[in-house]
Amino acid sequence: MNSLMPALRTAAALMGVTAALAGPALAFSGAAHAADAGAVPGELIVRFSEDAGPADRAAARQDAGVELERPLAGGGLQLVQVDDGQAIQAVAEELEDSPQVLYAEPNFVRRIEALPDDPLFPGLWGLDNRGQSVGGVAGTIDADIDAPEAWNLTTGSSAVTAAVVDTGVDVSHADLGSSIWTNPGESGGGRESNGLDDDANGLVDDWRGWDWVTADNLPADENDHGTHAAGTIAASGDNSVGVTGVSWASRVMPLRVLDATGSGSVADLISAYRYAAAKGARIVNASLSGSSFSRAELDAINGAPGTLFVVAAGNGGDDGVGDDLSVAPEYPCAYPAPNIVCVAASDQDDRLAGFSNYGAEAVDLAAPGVRTASTVPGGYARFSGTSMATPHVAGVAALIWALEPTASVTGVKAALLTGTDLRPDLAGRTATGGRLNADLALRATSAFAGLPQATPLPSGTVPIPEGDTRRGVPAGETSSDRTAPRIFLANRSARRLRRALRAGLVLRARCTERCRLNLTVRISSLTARRAGLSRSRRPTIVSRVNVAAGSGARTVRIRLTRRARIRLDRLRRARFEVNAVAADGAGNRGRRSLFVDLRR
Repeated sequence: MNSLMPALRTAAALMGVTAALAGPALAFSGAAHAADAGAVPGELIVRFSEDAGPADRAAARQDAGVELERPLAGGGLQLVQVDDGQAIQAVAEELEDSPQVLYAEPNFVRRIEALPDDPLFPGLWGLDNRGQSVGGVAGTIDADIDAPEAWNLTTGSSAVTAAVVDTGVDVSHADLGSSIWTNPGESGGGRESNGLDDDANGLVDDWRGWDWVTADNLPADENDHGTHAAGTIAASGDNSVGVTGVSWASRVMPLRVLDATGSGSVADLISAYRYAAAKGARIVNASLSGSSFSRAELDAINGAPGTLFVVAAGNGGDDGVGDDLSVAPEYPCAYPAPNIVCVAASDQDDRLAGFSNYGAEAVDLAAPGVRTASTVPGGYARFSGTSMATPHVAGVAALIWALEPTASVTGVKAALLTGTDLRPDLAGRTATGGRLNADLALRATSAFAGLPQATPLPSGTVPIPEGDTRRGVPAGETSSDRTAPRIFLANRSARRLRRALRAGLVLRARCTERCRLNLTVRISSLTARRAGLSRSRRPTIVSRVNVAAGSGARTVRIRLTRRARIRLDRLRRARFEVNAVAADGAGNRGRRSLFVDLRR
């Protein structure tokens, strides 16, 4: 095999702790919000005040341009019809401007929950945590990614492929056989074994992936690691066998670059990345890391802008305690590429797993990574590590593309990062401060599906970490782009506190160049104490949202956490501090703050 310099190590299997708390969601501006939540098109449910008579109700409907469909049981409730071409959210807001209307909301859809019959599914706490004991540790309800709720929208598509760049995959596993990708250029008519390079890509008979370790067409797994990741992404669901993957129907492309000890070379990784992109993999799952910055690896990632690279944050040092990647970066997690999502591991208590690396800038979000059951060659096993968290995110990305096949990498990444459950233990330790939520990510998808593909950075212009001389990189070598993006923020919220608590803070935001904008909403410690939210002497975070922005202003609606909405509704006034951090493709960052004062 090729040189092991620099070697990449897989995330070690470590054990974590207990169970969890459920979390609130984010709201999105525009008419897409109603559709994202699963609502009957063109319908709103309106609740009028008790003193609103028939004439008052008719006047409010006329002003908003809606028609009465029928009254509903309960005080002052009516179902109204919105004309085609009208934005549901805009009409709802116009109705709520009437003093006769208490609220107006979409006519949401409710469905039965889709639960698979796979016998080991009850142990998959990361997908559906009902307080069950896993490995002798009890969990807390809803410390999970809300997979059953997401499966009501889609269980995946065979048209979506995730490449597993790892130790190989057991392609004959009973729970993976139907999930293995096959190369159309090397399949059928005996092409699987005819000894010819039928698709002219330099590899002979690569009909189900490739093995760069032994240079053959059987990417067998001699370590368990790659098969475990593949099962979390796309083990067959509802087939009465073993476990369930996040995306039941998607395909996994086995690409072996790591040997039986879990080590491999950047040269082989680059070959695998390029193979995955050339063969149409929408996602690369890379549950691996190393401490050396490789310009060649980053160029390969930037050279595949249509592929989302979901990578592990890594598992800390020899002491088993996670490291801050802003101090000790790991790669590919810390590369400033727009098509990378870096994943930390959360435990059954919705806390950052003790072994997991973290970083407020490099690490995007967390996902369940403790006591995770999945496939291994010939059976099943429970492993822990950021390597186990990463395929949860890759699986949700596959679900998003199943739901929105034309979504860009930028749109899918935005949906993943926006659709998180905010968790106190992740605040300041990941860019979003959140843990993956499949249901929220899917419902956010339509709001971001139209985002254009991010432009990759030109080869050789990416910042090299200062002082990185481990592989002969000149100390202090930097990108040619050193200009931080400037941020412009404006408040567009209603001046009434109660309205903002119900509908969210509304901002207009833009950057002087294409950027990733992280918005954090805080309240002062005094306000938090008055509301009964916190006794801390530090400001309290009440929401986070991560969005793509550019030179054109866009509307961002930020909904506060459910607990914050309830508690702050007791106050007569509140001041919110919105802190914005913008990062451009070269890693430059700009900051800006905005204060929003609201009264009851």
